[in-house]
Amino acid sequence: MLRFEVIVHNSEELGCGRLLKRFPRIVARLRQILERFLGNLYGRDAALISDDTLHELPSPSQVGGTRLGGIDIHKPRIRAVLSAALALAFSPGGFTVGQFAAAVRSMSKSTATD
Repeated sequence: MLRFEVIVHNSEELGCGRLLKRFPRIVARLRQILERFLGNLYGRDAALISDDTLHELPSPSQVGGTRLGGIDIHKPRIRAVLSAALALAFSPGGFTVGQFAAAVRSMSKSTATD
C-alpha cells in the first residue's frame, strides 16, 4: 500500500489566500494537485510499450491521409525533449512553452540560439 500526501509550505503560492475561511478552497486546490499527480503517475505506468513498437518509432507512419515523421529516441535532442516533458509533467500549475523550452535547453546543454 502506498500513501500520498500533499504538504503546503506557502499557501500564497496556491492562489487561494491564507485566511482560515478559505481553508475549503485550499483543500480543494491541494486535492486537484494530488489527483493530477496520481493521474500522471498512473499514466506513466500504462506507458510501457513492446520492443517491436519501440523499434518502429523511428520509421515514418501514416494516420489517415497525413504522413507523420518518426521519433528516434536514441538522438540526444529527442531524449532531452522527453526528459523535460517528464520533469515538468508534475508541475502543480502546469507549464508554459517557454518553461518547456528552457528545460529542454538545460537538459541538452544548448543555448537559446541553438
